[in-house]
Amino acid sequence: MEKELHYLSKTEKKIISSFVRELKEKLGDEVLSVRLFSSKLRGDFRKDSDIDIYILVREKTPDIREKANDLAANYVFDYDIPLSIVLCDLSEYRGNKECCCKFLVGGVDKK
Repeated sequence: MEKELHYLSKTEKKIISSFVRELKEKLGDEVLSVRLFSSKLRGDFRKDSDIDIYILVREKTPDIREKANDLAANYVFDYDIPLSIVLCDLSEYRGNKECCCKFLVGGVDKK
């Protein structure tokens, strides 16, 4: 995984790790996988590029959406990091597996 994250700064890595840890604390077993996908992973980023995080959950309920989006917004404001999340549940993943898998370059966490 570290090789896949070499375009991220130490600070970005720490912030993303903290985000994932806090996400799992808030959502528990609902979180199935967290993956990074972005120009920051591929190396074709610009100074203002965001960091995209794909979150796979069992079920995308309104509560899950709110908690994930609130947490991401807090990180954007607290750390001034351009963080963007894509939340997907199992039924969406199964329905779009081929499409979803193509843009996922590297993982932050796999269960």
